[in-house]
Amino acid sequence: MVLYAKVIPEKVEASLFAFLMGLSNLANNFIAKNWANLINDWIGCNRDNLDTHVWRLYAAQAACSIIPLFFIWMVPKRAQIEKVQRCFEYLELYDGKDEAECPYMQEDFDKLSPKTAKRLGV
Repeated sequence: MVLYAKVIPEKVEASLFAFLMGLSNLANNFIAKNWANLINDWIGCNRDNLDTHVWRLYAAQAACSIIPLFFIWMVPKRAQIEKVQRCFEYLELYDGKDEAECPYMQEDFDKLSPKTAKRLGV
């Protein structure tokens, strides 16, 4: 949540926080329970044979807890977060102004990466 709070623009914080909380509730209260039922059915575990198949459930739990490690590359680095924050500051600072009013505007925009500048439309 702290990562999202730093990356998202100031005007849409509440909406995105509500969206993320909704996704969290959906995942924890609905999807996780249904996945657990599917895994139990797949392993063949029920009330009658729980004592003999419990090790399979622990193995499935260990395997599922490793899955997020494959997506760790998607978490932005500190430099990327700072660059996005700087971009929003530039847009806020130079909104509606032309280069004659702000002589340093072009220098600031030149510091941005080309991909970021293209996405921001500058």
